[in-house]
Amino acid sequence: MKRKFLAITAAAALLIGLLPQTAWGAAPTFSDVSADAWYHDVVVDAAQNGLVMGTEEGTFSPQETVTRGMMVTMLARTADAELTQAAAGYTDVPADAYYAPAVAWATEADIVSGNGDGTFAPENAVTREELAVMLMRTYTYLGHGPTGEWMVQLEYADLNELSDWALGAVAYCALQDIMTGGDGYFYPKAPLSRAEAAAVVSRLYGQRMDWLYADAVADAETVEPEEILPVTAITPESDMVTWNEAGDRVLLLTWHHYPESYPAGETATLSFGEVWTFTDKEIHAWYEKNHEGVTNWELRLEQLIGLPRDAEYTHVSGLWARPEDVVRPAYVPDITQSAMTDTFGEDVPQAFRDWFDGNIQWSYTDSAYPWTRLGYTYDWADNGTEFGLSEFLIQKDAEVEVAFTLTTDEFLASLAAE
Repeated sequence: MKRKFLAITAAAALLIGLLPQTAWGAAPTFSDVSADAWYHDVVVDAAQNGLVMGTEEGTFSPQETVTRGMMVTMLARTADAELTQAAAGYTDVPADAYYAPAVAWATEADIVSGNGDGTFAPENAVTREELAVMLMRTYTYLGHGPTGEWMVQLEYADLNELSDWALGAVAYCALQDIMTGGDGYFYPKAPLSRAEAAAVVSRLYGQRMDWLYADAVADAETVEPEEILPVTAITPESDMVTWNEAGDRVLLLTWHHYPESYPAGETATLSFGEVWTFTDKEIHAWYEKNHEGVTNWELRLEQLIGLPRDAEYTHVSGLWARPEDVVRPAYVPDITQSAMTDTFGEDVPQAFRDWFDGNIQWSYTDSAYPWTRLGYTYDWADNGTEFGLSEFLIQKDAEVEVAFTLTTDEFLASLAAE
């Protein structure tokens, strides 16, 4: 398999011509963050992932100093911490302060500590060396802190200004390439700017997503009994499937970056290979339940479908396919069956077994995809569940009728309109 296409949904595409063009996946913009600024991309990334907020409507204030309260709030968002404790236990942290839950979490997680007199000084500026310590402790909280013997040779010209208590943290940040200096200096005592903070949390968040994805690939390679779950069956009785009027084709969706391959209203032959898909109604049901709070839809769809963060897919197509041209990429390839197993039945053709074995090699060794082999995509978001969507494979050389081809934004707008 050369590429894995995401399957998504929507007969709702027919509504798109009536909808305003909402930029669901558009990156946030700030009037004071110019496109050529060194921090432009990291600020946009951090804002899109909900790690930082603007200071006023349409502005970011990139040079403004970051306070301790602000910083722990950003770190809590980056770590996706559960903020349930309102009181932080410090005399100068009001329970109703926006940063109080984050301060409480960071204290409990040993990421920060107070001043020894019952205060936290949430409005004090954070220095670069202080942030280095917070970061190393956050790595530890996330399970990726320093272990065993490690050494980094620091060559900053201002090492003599670095506090002894921050030396190891600055070295670890250099090892992780998350926080380095400029022009040979680290500037340990300099107050941190919002642009610098955005850069740091954007990098840490990216690393965290890479860890989650790698863990998913490793986990998917071994099937555990509790991971064997019922999936959507393609039958006339299924409420998760849309059939055409003649009842001889089923609507399956795919996310891709080849819009020219799927011209709406035309017939297409899948000569380039098999296409990974799912049903429109299942993705719609998922959207209804899970859309609130999503800020980065491209990432969320990549997670849901078990794709890497660099998939860069741009369009969703709905394909009317004959059921006989569709198999399930699982131990039970029969699309009319809902129950799954982790072994082949005697009736599974050898040709499918050969493809299956080849895709194991491709998914876990040649490439890196969390293919479950159980008929559903691996949702690698840190949300307590692995089940993404039931997945189906339209086989190579099948002839499909293209119901629609929409940009990702248009598709998301159609889901929201239903």
